[in-house]
Amino acid sequence: MHRVLVVDDDLGIRLTLQDVLRSAGYDVTVASNADSAQSKMGQVPFAVVITDIYMPGQSGVDLLLTIRRLASDAQVILITGEPTVETAAEAVRAGAVDYLTKPFAKADLLHAVQTAVRIHDLDQERRRLLEENRTHQRELERLVQERTVDLNESNHRLSQALEQVTKAQQQLVQRERLNALGQMVSGIAHDFNNILMPILGLSDFLVTDPATLENRGETLEILKSIRSAAEDARSLVRRLREFYRPDEQLALSPADIRVVLDRVVDLTEPAWRVQPTASGRVIELVRDYTLVPKIFLNEPQMREVLTNLIMNAVDAMPQGGKLTLSTRVVDGCLNVEVRDTGSGMSDEVKARCFEPFFSTKGEHGSGLGLAVCHGIVQRHGGRIQVDSAPGKGTAICILLPLQSPPALPERVPDVEVSAGCLRILVIDDDVWSTEMVSRCLTRDGHRVDTEISGDAGLSRLREHPYDLVVTDKAMPGMSGEEVARRVKERAPDVPVILLTGLGDLLKLMEHPVAGVDFILSKPVTREELRRAVNSVMHRRVRMARG
Repeated sequence: MHRVLVVDDDLGIRLTLQDVLRSAGYDVTVASNADSAQSKMGQVPFAVVITDIYMPGQSGVDLLLTIRRLASDAQVILITGEPTVETAAEAVRAGAVDYLTKPFAKADLLHAVQTAVRIHDLDQERRRLLEENRTHQRELERLVQERTVDLNESNHRLSQALEQVTKAQQQLVQRERLNALGQMVSGIAHDFNNILMPILGLSDFLVTDPATLENRGETLEILKSIRSAAEDARSLVRRLREFYRPDEQLALSPADIRVVLDRVVDLTEPAWRVQPTASGRVIELVRDYTLVPKIFLNEPQMREVLTNLIMNAVDAMPQGGKLTLSTRVVDGCLNVEVRDTGSGMSDEVKARCFEPFFSTKGEHGSGLGLAVCHGIVQRHGGRIQVDSAPGKGTAICILLPLQSPPALPERVPDVEVSAGCLRILVIDDDVWSTEMVSRCLTRDGHRVDTEISGDAGLSRLREHPYDLVVTDKAMPGMSGEEVARRVKERAPDVPVILLTGLGDLLKLMEHPVAGVDFILSKPVTREELRRAVNSVMHRRVRMARG
């Protein structure tokens, strides 16, 4: 049974939450203020702490920061009856696992607590696996050092120990990935709410104040802002792809490393400014940038590298210090340096710092961070250098080649078709998706028919000839793949475009989807749809000409 601590100065709320959570099977303790909560936490460990933000004396956010110091494995849910953007942002930066606004439904409370318990259990399991891994490593080192006369027996025991270490390491990597996924989802939920603000707010403004529509310039600017926010939302969702495509070849794009560094500085601000300040230490961050050219990077992975280096630098300065980020071009390479004035490394630690599962942080480190950084930099064709000594601080320098732009793919020429000459069948069970696709195609001069199911679409195809079929992938009854297969059986020369929210995943499959000529990821823009139509029709014309 998991222990839950409820902290609120309102007696009614304390008793209500206590009854709800006890009925759900939790061991619940209540406290009326932060001092009482800290006293109770000193007696028994808690998996989850639910605390009001506004309380006499110490606030809920202050209590959260204290909990992070005293019981780092306890997950904290903040509640408030006076929600603001500032308190929500402060809660996320301080490390709250969830943020609820009073009044909230029983289901929302239980869902938040269940999520916090799962994260707590994952963290406990990660600690157990870390200790198990260290035990196996000690056993392995003992066996390696042990010299016996019977070499066969020694080799057998060594093989067993290696197998146990390998299994433990695999389990640890999986647990780390799940834990990272939980943290990522929490961050994405916060970012998504921020992205939805201009989408919902500006569209509501147009709906509630239709007179604005008469000003074409202002309306266009509002629509551009809405579209930009939607593009940010699509980019945010696609960040999740990194959890199912770890072995995919790097997707590179031109980037200014200084902009990437600034983004990482913003993302890690709680670690180098907020939390140290709360504990009475100061970390001075210095940007020492010089003008450098853009290079081709996988930005998400390079942000991961820089985030790891900054977090390690902060950990190395428990009393505070100076953190310097610099960029230079030296001998044809872009040099990115992260330097701290911390405790530094001994020669032994420096020699092993990039080894997987080697860590000097005890139970607070997995030993995977620098090893992952090393692998990512190597995949970019670069290398990492370390300059460190005890008491002298540490400087880690990433050296990246100044790459030439990759060759651009051959441009697909426009198909010379007159407006309205294409007859297109759109099959999608989602009304909004169908309306958007149909509107874009019609505006481009095509004649469009729509159906909401695969069966209805195939019936329409039997009645009329079509130049192109656009179908959704996930539909009740008949899937988009089945629609494509049956379209090809009836009319092999009719191209099929598959719309799907899993487009990027399908592109990674070893074999193409049978019957599908083009896979287009939702959400799709008018220009992307136009390019897809142009591509498949150009291919059809080229094949017809032999």
